[in-house]
Amino acid sequence: ARWTGSLEEMTSYIRSYFAGVPPPEEETPELLSKSLKALRDELTATPAHAHCLADPKYMGDAFLALFLRTEDFKVSAAAARYRRYWEFRLRIFEDAAGLPFSAARERTALDLVRPDTLRGVH
Repeated sequence: ARWTGSLEEMTSYIRSYFAGVPPPEEETPELLSKSLKALRDELTATPAHAHCLADPKYMGDAFLALFLRTEDFKVSAAAARYRRYWEFRLRIFEDAAGLPFSAARERTALDLVRPDTLRGVH
């Protein structure tokens, strides 16, 4: 359905819809540093994919900050998203999951059309 009301009506509706939702936490260098340490601690406490944790580019500040920002600095939610990210990469790229995306994609391009990787796609 297409919105036919005014901008003011839309703004009012959006504000009332999100009235109970707390605002996102303001990112500060202190919050980022504290959250990165907590995320690393949580990921290494329950290592799901050891090869990911051993590679500095997958445990670097810039990469991990993507997960923290997506989850508004909620460390356990960011850790869960990180694990799902690797579960997906492992399912798609198998032993090439730790390679950069372009290399993994080239190595497994033909495998992507295997019937077992197209679950739910008809």
